[in-house]
Amino acid sequence: MASWLVLPFLNDVCCRIDPITITLAGSIGVALVSFPLFYLLSTSDNLRVMSVVVLGSYGVAAGIASSHLSVFVADLFPINLRALGFGMSFNVAMAFVGGSTPLVNAAILETEWTLGVGLYWSLMGGVTSLAAAWGVYCRRSGNLPSYLLGHREEHAKSFKVADEACPGDEI
Repeated sequence: MASWLVLPFLNDVCCRIDPITITLAGSIGVALVSFPLFYLLSTSDNLRVMSVVVLGSYGVAAGIASSHLSVFVADLFPINLRALGFGMSFNVAMAFVGGSTPLVNAAILETEWTLGVGLYWSLMGGVTSLAAAWGVYCRRSGNLPSYLLGHREEHAKSFKVADEACPGDEI
């Protein structure tokens, strides 16, 4: 629910800057807040209050990190490959990382090291931050295409990718 609160503001920001920059900011937030928040949650006496604080803070950071990731992924592919490229890249990543996360968290909790879950989430936020920073660098250096967001003219010169419609799309 906390991530829903930031979405209207992020939509306006996404119209002005690249969505991968929003993902970078959110993933840095996840990397920075996860461990301290899970530490507070595991050591606090008042779990109701701490649960609201932790879920609210983490929810805002995760909401910022994931809110416009789908726009960025769709922007990477030309029209004739967009559905395939989006589906394959997004779902393969979710299967490997998203699908294994509950198993990793359960395995960490079985060791009775309650701080391990926060450390795991901070590490995953750090990995996402590195990937997003690389994406920002590649986009700014002209090595990452932008088909969807109106950056087409500036990137068209540096790419030899044909943006042709699928056969049969003529109306």
